[in-house]
Amino acid sequence: MSAIGLPPLVLFTAFTQHLVTTIRRGNLTAARLRAEAADRERLESEVLEAGERESRRIGSELHDGVCQNLAGLLLRAKRTEKALEADGRPETAALRELVEGLGEAIGEAHGLSQHLSPGRLTDQDLAGAIGDLVRRTAEVAEATITFRSTGAGASGNPATTLHLYRIAQEAIANAVRHSNAVRIEVGLEQAPGATRLSIDDDGRGLPEDATGRDGLGLKTMRWRARMIGGDLAIGPRPGGGTRLECRVFAQAPEEAVANG
Repeated sequence: MSAIGLPPLVLFTAFTQHLVTTIRRGNLTAARLRAEAADRERLESEVLEAGERESRRIGSELHDGVCQNLAGLLLRAKRTEKALEADGRPETAALRELVEGLGEAIGEAHGLSQHLSPGRLTDQDLAGAIGDLVRRTAEVAEATITFRSTGAGASGNPATTLHLYRIAQEAIANAVRHSNAVRIEVGLEQAPGATRLSIDDDGRGLPEDATGRDGLGLKTMRWRARMIGGDLAIGPRPGGGTRLECRVFAQAPEEAVANG
């Protein structure tokens, strides 16, 4: 018997069974895709958090080990320089140059340690930490960098504070290295229910074909914003240049971030 000759009830039953089977397969596929996306998100999180822990560990070792050892050598070199100078020895000038070079090396190592490990950030010192970051960057950057902070709200947990600091760190570095900006403005607005971080520069702006081509730095910033329940937006700045803004509207779940 052909399908045309089948009773309507049989056709309806067969169609219903086929529809149910299709829906179940679709649900299983969707569930599998969601599980794969969750696994991918978890792996990305674990990799980045492991990198964060290692970065902070190396930064702490630089500060507590290398910088302290170099500082000790600098003190000994200065004492030797004074002794040679008092004796009128000709080696004084050469040793003075070594002392100056050693001081510069200590400064660079200390700056690197602070970049890798910003210290034990808390809700209350986020503005201070970003302010220090701006000051250190402004000392070596060709652009003028300013920082404005308002409010005294708290993010809710150390992970949120650290992620916001790292976003500021990456965004400022990108503006300095890639935008050819003359002026960079960093803003932080804190309130009990929301925090807004913004970085504006008057540089060359985003490439026209930048859509969908986020680099690793921007992908990492988006991930950090997502981990703290925030939104990160980047686009043209009125008047030219680029504006990056990260908003955190509410307290995010506590994230496991090492303080090492």
